[in-house]
Amino acid sequence: MAALETFAATRSELFAELQEDLEQRGNPSVNISRFLDCLTATTEGGKLNRGITVVKADYVLLPNPPTPQEHAHLRILGWLVELFQAAYLVWDDIMDGSEYRRGRPCWYKGEGVGLTAINDACMLKSCIFMLLRRHFRGHPEYAAFVELFHEAAFRTELGVTDLTAVGISRFLTEQYQLMPD
Repeated sequence: MAALETFAATRSELFAELQEDLEQRGNPSVNISRFLDCLTATTEGGKLNRGITVVKADYVLLPNPPTPQEHAHLRILGWLVELFQAAYLVWDDIMDGSEYRRGRPCWYKGEGVGLTAINDACMLKSCIFMLLRRHFRGHPEYAAFVELFHEAAFRTELGVTDLTAVGISRFLTEQYQLMPD
């Protein structure tokens, strides 16, 4: 199976886990279905560059290829990065009043979604930590992973400045430097 296909298969597995978790918590099926629609709509159609980079980074940075378990962990971490991106894109689309994302209407523009997309983006972000706990709780770097996502979120939130809201002349170098690479 090609790397992109394996990565995509991991997405399906993780979404099934999220569905199972929501069911175990007693969420109504209509809410679960809507959230699965959100997961799908906000993660489909992208190039997956961030997630694939996580998977491929280990091959570049370490002297030995990852074990099958390490490779599985890298795919999961890659999808957590994609969920992170999805959450922030939903928020960004709302703040910018965007109409389209990846050639389709933005999630918040969907029928019956509106500003409840704010909560959907919060759920996308929360899924990161649920999946981290589920897959990495016993991993020696678990705390570092949690801290990394929190730090990336904080830096992103500090650096988010809508140029149309403040004007280009007020977009300071210091604010630009706060944005994560």
